[in-house]
Order: sequence, then structure tokens, then C-alpha cells
Amino acid sequence: NAKPLYHILAVQKPQGLSSADVVRHLQAIFRKHAWFKPDLAAQQKALDSQSRNQRQRRRRSRQIEVKMGHGGTLDPLATGVLVIGLGTGTKSLSSFISCTKTYETTALFGASTDTYDRTGRILKRAPHSHITPELIDSALDAFRGDILQKPPIYSALHHEGKRYYEYAREGKPLPVEIKARPVTVLKMELVGFEKEGEHGFGFPDKEGSVEEKVVGEVMRKMGVEESKKRALEAEGEGQGDEEASGSKKAKVDDTLFKQAEKIIQESITDPPPESPESPPIASLRMSVSSGFYVRSLIHDLGEALGSAAHMVQLTRTQQGQFELGKNVIPWEDMTSEDTTRWESQLEAVLKETSEEGAPLTRDYAVEGGASGGGEV
Repeated sequence: NAKPLYHILAVQKPQGLSSADVVRHLQAIFRKHAWFKPDLAAQQKALDSQSRNQRQRRRRSRQIEVKMGHGGTLDPLATGVLVIGLGTGTKSLSSFISCTKTYETTALFGASTDTYDRTGRILKRAPHSHITPELIDSALDAFRGDILQKPPIYSALHHEGKRYYEYAREGKPLPVEIKARPVTVLKMELVGFEKEGEHGFGFPDKEGSVEEKVVGEVMRKMGVEESKKRALEAEGEGQGDEEASGSKKAKVDDTLFKQAEKIIQESITDPPPESPESPPIASLRMSVSSGFYVRSLIHDLGEALGSAAHMVQLTRTQQGQFELGKNVIPWEDMTSEDTTRWESQLEAVLKETSEEGAPLTRDYAVEGGASGGGEV
């Protein structure tokens, strides 16, 4: 058999599909295409040569597919560059997960959600009429360079249901502590701002429960306290202890919980007046390191501006050497019944990313026969 191929390509993920959905769609497309028949035939031959018990176990576990994986998850809401490894190209996907990525995103001010994007439930409403491009530009300074960032709180809010609220109320160690982690922002710029309601975006229809709102407020306050503590330690005025370093699970101070509960109850009984103005949006472009959450950036930016915010649009425009409009295959081409719309594009990209001297797709084969299925 020929040497396993080293293939990397990128497709333009559409909104509404998960990254795993894209992999499954591509496997279905390639399963029927002549280029990949030798690979699938080799897998089938290897499967047929196994004992009956081995065959039954493998058939239960998966269908024979072109080996494939993706190089970094995009949420269903997001669009843009999704790097795909074919064959032994899956072995190099880690380098794309860890590489610098460029995003364009839109933030809607005036409300935050449990998921930090428009698919979630509202946890907080806040004033937004004071927000201007100048204020945003100034606030963005704190989000450039090497920073600490916390992932969205959704996983914590929904850990074991209401129990998280009970932990917080009773001052017990939290079952899931969301720790800040270091990330790098190489570039961050405001590229658009719209004050009036021409943008067409609105707040989500769903509201979070009282318990979720209280926990969200508790965690916000804990984040503020943690930031103050880090600032003092950086100035040499504080001593880091085990709890601050994250080696112990954080506890919720009883006073902190009562304050949060009071804020949420007041917001329910005496909600802030509705602004006559539509909430503004801001468009941002950024180049960031691995592990960066665009949703968290928008959430934190809303807090920094004395408001609240959530993400309503996200596009990954570049990942490694792949860039929209250059060498990323459009989804409408990739899924067209006319396969010539993507064949030449795919072959050109694979030539660029294959190992020197490796055969092209028309000679696709797998060393020793079988290889793994979808690795997502």
C-alpha cells in the first residue's frame, strides 16, 4: 500500500451546524467519491480479515469512514474557517488547535446571558445608553496583550442542576470552580458601532431562573474580588494563599451571597426602566491565542463598560495558513451535487498541505488497511 497521506484542508462552516456535524457531512460526501474508494476498500479488507468477534465489535462501534477530524471547535452559532484533517492529517491537527486565530464578532449591549451569547437565557439587564465608540476603545486596552480570562459560566450554572445554587447559598466549596487562565490577545480593534436599531438584533426571549441569576451575580462579584486581590498581589500588598492560587475550591462568603440575592430580588420587584433607545452593537476584530473565548471577552467588556453584553455573531476569518476568501472551501461548493465545484479546490489545497512527495487524493490509501473513524 502507498504511504498514508498527510492532508489538511479548511471549509467555511455555516451557522447552525456544530463542528462534529461538519465532519459527519464531509464523511458522507467523501464516502461516495471515487478519490476515497481505495481507503475505504482497504479498511473493509482489513475488517474482513479479522475474527468474527472482532468484526462484530468494530461494526457495533462505527461505520467505515474516511479518517477525519477538525482542528478546533466552532459553536453552531459561529461561522468561518474550520480546519479538517484527512487521513494522517489528523495527526497534525493539534498544531492548528494551538495556533493563532483571527475572529470578527458582534456584541449586543444591555443584557448578559448564561451562555454569553444569543442562544442563552438572560441573567442580567443593564443600562446601555451611555456606551460610545470612545468608551469601548478605551475599555479594550485592558483586553490586549497577556491577560487572564475565565470561560463562560454556563457549565457551572448547569452543573448538577439547582445544587450549584445550594452550594453557593450555604457557603460550601463550589462543585465546579471556574478558574481564570492565561491567554494572549495579539490584536484587538473596534471596527464598527451602531447606536440605533437598524442592526436588527434584539435580546433573547428566555429569562434565567432566580437561582441562576443569583449564582451568576455571585460569580461576577467573586471575579471582581479576585481581580482586586491579584492587583494587590502584583503591587506587593497581598500574600497569595492556597485558596487564591486555585489549589482549593472557592467558597462563597455568606455576605457575598446575600448581596447577590438582594440585587436579583430588587431587579425582579423593581426592574430598571426600559431604555427608549435600541441597544447598541459593536463589531470587533481580534487575533488571539489558543484557549481564548470570544464570548467571555464580550461578557467582560460589557461589565467593564458598566453595562452587560452578549455575543450575537462570530466568524473565524483565519486559522494558521487558512484564510476566508483565499484557500477555504465555501460550504455551498462542498455540499453541491456538482462535485467539480469542490474537487479542484480540494486538490489544490491538499497539494499545499501534503508531505513533500506524498501521493495526491486519487492515490489515497491507508497503510496496513484500516484506520480510525471520525475523530471529533
